[in-house]
Amino acid sequence: MTLAFSEYINGKPTHFLEKIWSGLIDRLDHINISHYEEYSKAYEEKFNKPLSEWDEMYIKTKIHTIREDKSDRWKSGNKIHLVINNRTSNRFQFAPTLECLNIQKLTFDYGEEACDWYGMEPVIAIDGNPITIEEADRLAMNDGFEDSSAMCKYFNKDFEGKIIHWTSKKY
Repeated sequence: MTLAFSEYINGKPTHFLEKIWSGLIDRLDHINISHYEEYSKAYEEKFNKPLSEWDEMYIKTKIHTIREDKSDRWKSGNKIHLVINNRTSNRFQFAPTLECLNIQKLTFDYGEEACDWYGMEPVIAIDGNPITIEEADRLAMNDGFEDSSAMCKYFNKDFEGKIIHWTSKKY
């Protein structure tokens, strides 16, 4: 199944490709720097610009993604195709096909009772279990956000979806 990523959100670079590659190389034995070099070269040939320069900015990783899944399509064992520019002539798969290793349900609850208990932040629950602010920060950083505040700015209303894991990380 295709997972499409944006290179820019609100005109600002996401660096998702670099963050995902950082997580792939760090966590998966069958992915290494030569794989990155192969996809980086193909990216440069297709878009006439380098994928990225590795520097301290890209030490952060993105080891999963959060998505709505109203039709319950995402399951463990699905093949994952990580792409940019999906459904365009510039569609580009920027990493090898991966396996979905795990799915976890995720909710953001901005309801009145939730916000009374937690302040302005929503109650974030994984598989029905509310998580702490520290756990929310870890979730956010593993999903490519700076922190839980940035994640809550993006998911700024009630949300029900899934964490799609391509590494063995589980919350």
